[in-house]
Amino acid sequence: MINSSMGKHLKSVYQHSLPYPHIIFDNFIQDDIAKQCYIDMKNYQNWGSDNMMGYHEDWRDSQINKWFTPWDSQSMDDIRTQMPVVGKTIDYFNSPLFLKFLSELTGIKDLIADKDMAGGGCHKISKGGRLEIHSDYNKHPNNGLWRRINLLLYLTPNWESEWGGDLELWNHDPFVKTKSLQPKFNRAVIFNTTDTALHGHPQLLNVPDGEHRYSIALYYFTKDRPDEEKSDSQSAIWYKTQYL
Repeated sequence: MINSSMGKHLKSVYQHSLPYPHIIFDNFIQDDIAKQCYIDMKNYQNWGSDNMMGYHEDWRDSQINKWFTPWDSQSMDDIRTQMPVVGKTIDYFNSPLFLKFLSELTGIKDLIADKDMAGGGCHKISKGGRLEIHSDYNKHPNNGLWRRINLLLYLTPNWESEWGGDLELWNHDPFVKTKSLQPKFNRAVIFNTTDTALHGHPQLLNVPDGEHRYSIALYYFTKDRPDEEKSDSQSAIWYKTQYL
């Protein structure tokens, strides 16, 4: 689906990007596959939300109008039966071939795909939605593996800059925005995850009625990680910006 030889050639670019190792790919997969993934997600109805999951009310201003799947066993099955192209695309991103590409790109060996999709899978943000700047959980909630890499693939066609929804990458100390990326159709962002890898889309989404910011989010793990990167965080660490 992608040219897997790119990984080793772009390793230096990835590792030296600021504010932390990351890379952006436009036209990441074949356009027709990306477009069918969008159609699958647009037609899907059984989305979960933070309210349904009973998340702590302190998250109320940090994560607004975010919908996701899978969120239970039925929605896990739905990805195969109701979003078949999404399911096959996720299978590819979890395949040994793609894991090899990620390892060559990031320099992180023995990456493990998260078949449970804990916090990952398909994401949908509706009008007025936002995701405050945060770092991700450090250890997997079910198996204790260390979270190392995020892959985000944006899937809404014909994205307009005035809709907002930019992915922002922030430096940890000092706490300042370093980069802002539009969630353009078929754009992928891959980055290291640590307690200081801050990111989010904190500005309110201003899409037209009936449109959404769709993405696939997948996370990759290892059995161990460098000691200086270890912490016990098993949930996101939220930071406050001045956008609200």
